[in-house]
Amino acid sequence: MVGIVLASSVACVGGSEPGTDLLAGVIPVREGATSGPGTELGAGFEVAEGSVLVGGVLRRIKDDLVYKGVQQDDDGWRAVLVVTEPGRAVFNRYVEQGRAAGFEWPSEVPAQSCIGIEPELSCSASVTEGSPEGWHRSLTILLEQRSASAGSGRPPMSSILISYSDVGEQPSGNDRHPDTAGALPDGRNPGAVPQDGWPPLAGTGETFWAARPETHALFTVAKGSRLLMNTVFGVESAGSITVFEVTDDTVEVLNRYVDQADFGRHRPELIHYERDGATVDWVSWTDGGSNVVSVYQQEGQPAWMLLEAWPTD
Repeated sequence: MVGIVLASSVACVGGSEPGTDLLAGVIPVREGATSGPGTELGAGFEVAEGSVLVGGVLRRIKDDLVYKGVQQDDDGWRAVLVVTEPGRAVFNRYVEQGRAAGFEWPSEVPAQSCIGIEPELSCSASVTEGSPEGWHRSLTILLEQRSASAGSGRPPMSSILISYSDVGEQPSGNDRHPDTAGALPDGRNPGAVPQDGWPPLAGTGETFWAARPETHALFTVAKGSRLLMNTVFGVESAGSITVFEVTDDTVEVLNRYVDQADFGRHRPELIHYERDGATVDWVSWTDGGSNVVSVYQQEGQPAWMLLEAWPTD
């Protein structure tokens, strides 16, 4: 299905930064950088009602698994989405899509996967099947709907992150049978799109908060990239993720962000993968946590970049 931009529900508002649309009337995203419900994500998933894909689908290409001396391909993907409606119902729609794809969720999903005092809401669901030593696939869905944090400066959030992985060749006889259970419960706390505190998107040369919340670190939007949405915090408890479009040489832009990092005396190595017209370039380093800058590009399509920071256990 062809991706579409939600022209009917996205409004350009006078006084907002040029090139910015407002989703649900309040959430700033870069103009033209979203695709609406029905857009194909992969593996039978699509953008659900009440959410909008930011940037594009990020193909994984490779996995750390080496089987019989060969590094295994990963046919999975990642997606970052803005949530434009009460979050629990949107989260449930993606859980339903996971069921339709054959994943067998534990009985507590999603009824016991959401926490928060209304209207704050955080939901998570994760499932894996197969063996780490051979074929395996996994699905993780993370929702955050939270107001701005006045004390720390953290912006509001209304987003869903989806990570799908499918590594190796599925063995014969391992047919998947979707769970056809009825509709999922909405729960007592439906969540809500925060209405206040959304900062304008930083432009080239302007700073934005993009590291683990406890560091309060600032990065600057580098030349050749466009910040597509405010950084999402609270990812898997304490991480963060920021999405960009790359409009210049992808490796040069990636290095402009690495140059801003504190990675010690040894500059981290750039890793390059390519397969079937798709490329991934990424660099990772540690500074008390784990950090990754990665650029994803499908031939003939825009390049998307993620800046991620994760806590160290």
